[in-house]
Amino acid sequence: METTALYVEYIVIGMETLSWIVMSIFIIVGDSFKEVIKYCVSNILSSIVVIIVCYVLGLVTDRIADKLFEKRRKNIKDNFEFQAQTSIAIWEDYSNSSYANFTLSRIRILRSTTINSIFIGIPGTFLSYKYFNIGLSILTIVISILVFFGANSAHKNLLDNYYRKTHALEAEITNKSKKTKHNTIIFPQ
Repeated sequence: METTALYVEYIVIGMETLSWIVMSIFIIVGDSFKEVIKYCVSNILSSIVVIIVCYVLGLVTDRIADKLFEKRRKNIKDNFEFQAQTSIAIWEDYSNSSYANFTLSRIRILRSTTINSIFIGIPGTFLSYKYFNIGLSILTIVISILVFFGANSAHKNLLDNYYRKTHALEAEITNKSKKTKHNTIIFPQ
């Protein structure tokens, strides 16, 4: 189940990335690109290929976002002292890794959405101005900015909460293991 969720996560991230790529190509090529889009939407084989492309784009975008947000992650993680090398090891020891996996999935989607919102907003604004009106263009800019700041803020808060809870769990596990060592009765053999 968790592997399927990871595939879906990468496809969602890839769809965001594909949307701004398609809009950018549409701006460059022009109205003749409409036929390609119509064909892709109406043909099942091309839809399967699009899903594969979205998955690959999702992987690439996630890696880029990971590198771009690595400093933030390290800064937040450094606010807490951990004994374990990875935070996921703490959750697995606690037998509640599904929360960690779900939270990490949300963290990945939010950091990618932060980046993609910029790239969706730029061609989206241009296309809404060209094919509709200035009002829709302004709305596109406002929505893109709101999505950028919302996703960025949510990413930071979620990352901070994740490491805060991980730190608390590690402290609890450490305290339990210390109590167990001191309360162990050794029977003579």
